[in-house]
Amino acid sequence: MQRYYKYENPGNPFINIIAGTLLTLLGAFLLVFTLFGESLEDYYINTTATVINYNYDDNNLNSEVLEYSVGDRLYESSLNDYDDTLLEIGTELSIMYNPDNPEDILPSDYKSDDTSMYLFSLVFVIMGLLLIVTSIRRFKRSYKMLNDFANNINS
Repeated sequence: MQRYYKYENPGNPFINIIAGTLLTLLGAFLLVFTLFGESLEDYYINTTATVINYNYDDNNLNSEVLEYSVGDRLYESSLNDYDDTLLEIGTELSIMYNPDNPEDILPSDYKSDDTSMYLFSLVFVIMGLLLIVTSIRRFKRSYKMLNDFANNINS
């Protein structure tokens, strides 16, 4: 009885392994950067601002114009949160400003959401590891099939 062997070309497993390694390293770098990198809350500085006016845009959305001081200088900026309810003029609230650009402000209760970055980096790590594992398995399977074929011819 004659046996038929189907040879499955694994592609270039070394390129697949290198690509998988690069994907895994990129995902790991993004994950470490997200976990241990500096977030805006750590970098921005807290201060108190006063509502002095309102901004209106083309869609009639509005936001409060805030005045606050950094050092000896007064700044005016808007949070651009476009809330349905506006704070009254003269109301004080807590904000955070960027020390490199004090006109860049955030609400003091701002929390960055890194969930999407965690998921994005985990996808890269998982894709890279799967590419490495499947490349090695396909290479081993093809090598075994070729070895069995050669042994069958020799016998």
